[in-house]
Amino acid sequence: MIIGCQACIEAFKSAGGEAAGWAIAFMLVIVAFMMLGVVFCMAKIATRQKAAMSNKYRDPFNDK
Repeated sequence: MIIGCQACIEAFKSAGGEAAGWAIAFMLVIVAFMMLGVVFCMAKIATRQKAAMSNKYRDPFNDK
């Protein structure tokens, strides 16, 4: 399976063929974990904010 752009494929053919594919796959895994971390932190902040919110600012139609 070829995972990579044409420039990467041509540049890494002499290096054994699949080096670019593995590098791109590793980068995508790192980016996915970073995105999951951001989503987790945002959800945690939102739940803490909702718990600490004053009754004055609560929306009874939107609270679930």
